[in-house]
Amino acid sequence: MGKASRRHRRDDSSSGSRPTVLTDYRHVQAGTMLIALFSIPFAICMASAITHPNLRGFQIGICVALAVLMLLFSSLTTAVTDTTLSWNFGYGFIRKHIDIREIESAEMTRSTWIDGWGIHYTRRGWIYNVSGFDAILVKQKNGKSILIGTNNPVGLWEALQLRLDR
Repeated sequence: MGKASRRHRRDDSSSGSRPTVLTDYRHVQAGTMLIALFSIPFAICMASAITHPNLRGFQIGICVALAVLMLLFSSLTTAVTDTTLSWNFGYGFIRKHIDIREIESAEMTRSTWIDGWGIHYTRRGWIYNVSGFDAILVKQKNGKSILIGTNNPVGLWEALQLRLDR
């Protein structure tokens, strides 16, 4: 996890050695912050289930719900193709995408501790983040903005810029 992959396709008619089309960007960021945050109440709940057998069923239910949340937010995968910016959490149950033609601009930024992690609305738009504070602020032509957390802000920004500069 944590590695970005890029696949280049060269235009054979070009005399230069620089790739003319970046066909794929994909990066997976481990959700260490959210896993750590969910692990604390999970451990407390498990300990409570052991020491308070009369509430065990309820506590096990809460532990299962916390485990599901940990799996859902275990990672954030971002991908950029020639037509789409997409991102999904964990195993892909929560996924979003934007057509590249709908993006006005993208800029590297940082979220704050107030912005937090997970999925929710902030003063700068919706945030999708699993760990850390580095992010890309994507401004759409319809006036909406989103923050996509990443531990590879330069790679994601470059992948978007190559498509936006066309």
